[in-house]
Amino acid sequence: MTSLIILLFLSGFTGTQKDSLDLRYCYSRAYDQYPVVRKAEIQDRITRLNKRVAQTGYYPDIEFSAMASYQSDVTQVNFVPPGASAPTFSKDHYKVAVDITQPIYRGGIPGKQKRLEEAVGEQQKHSVEVSMHRIRSQVNEVYFSVLLLRQQAKSIELLMDQLRSQLRTIRSRVNSGVVLPSQQRILEVELLNASQDSLQTRHDITAAFGVLEELIGEEISSGKELAIPEIELPANPGRLPERPEYALFQSSIEVLKQRRALNEAQKVPKISAFGTTAYGRPGLDAFDDDLQAYYIVGVRLRWNFWDWRNADRQSQVLQHQKQMVEADESAFTRQLNGTLKQSLQSIHALEELIKRDGEIISLRERVVRESSSQLKNGTITATEYVTELTKANQARLTRFMHEVQLAKQKINYITILGLPWNEE
Repeated sequence: MTSLIILLFLSGFTGTQKDSLDLRYCYSRAYDQYPVVRKAEIQDRITRLNKRVAQTGYYPDIEFSAMASYQSDVTQVNFVPPGASAPTFSKDHYKVAVDITQPIYRGGIPGKQKRLEEAVGEQQKHSVEVSMHRIRSQVNEVYFSVLLLRQQAKSIELLMDQLRSQLRTIRSRVNSGVVLPSQQRILEVELLNASQDSLQTRHDITAAFGVLEELIGEEISSGKELAIPEIELPANPGRLPERPEYALFQSSIEVLKQRRALNEAQKVPKISAFGTTAYGRPGLDAFDDDLQAYYIVGVRLRWNFWDWRNADRQSQVLQHQKQMVEADESAFTRQLNGTLKQSLQSIHALEELIKRDGEIISLRERVVRESSSQLKNGTITATEYVTELTKANQARLTRFMHEVQLAKQKINYITILGLPWNEE
């Protein structure tokens, strides 16, 4: 089902050639290579270990102890029946013992602790997914920045070619004395300015590629071409978002639910069986001063009044925390719906702008052709020609920018919806 959704919404991606790079590939590499992904694997190990620790709550508690002591005084028996001798007690005492406590009833604490650990593990994994969704947005920004810079560089190169062509014509006319030398210098200055812009743009492209390399964990050749994704928006404009934040909200609520269940278990009395086997002096017989072995077995019930009161207070705290999470989810939904509406409005506006860009470019190119002829005939100055040439060049750049911005807005719309992106 996931693959079907991806094919539906990403089917318009242009195919990658040998020396090209597309957005889907960047997504896949970012998901596979970005360091934060490993946190999910680590969290799985942590969850398994914590569940094993919680399982020990069912096991008996075994404690080994050894003790030796000397006391300054002991009990003295002053009255002795006729014919009997007074018992004596040693001042040095010794004891080696093994104490075993086996829980019988603890309100299901070990099982609740295991379920809590599972819920915490899920919460952490959803947190990683939210982080990766932010990485997806960063990939979008850098990818489309490179596209715009690349087109800007091409536009500048086109401008420079046109200036060089006109400069050759003007030089010949200056040499013939038909045109003033100042007209030639104007074109030379504009060519130098364009060269500076070209150099700066190339530096910006290199820097942007460096950021993209860090995001996807792969070195990218400077000759790589980036494909412009053509995205079809969901047919259902009221489609519910599938953002990972919602899973994080629900897992956070589940954690609070399990914490509350564990907290409630603290209120019930605890029953356990215990046993002690020991060897030492004195033993259980106070009048036998020799080293001896002995044992004690029994059942213990424990209930603490303050545990009960504090558990109630903690349950109230957990309920308030749950309300806070629900409030955050509600605020997130409201913000998300507003962002989706704004994104759709931007998409419609850009589609209208692109229609008008074609008309503007046709008119600008006609004006440039007329200005070129007028410059050769000396009826306009080089400054006037450069002005018209720059406007036509800017019109072409503007249309491409609008096309890239439209693709970016559509990608952002799908990203905001949270549709799958990391699978083929």
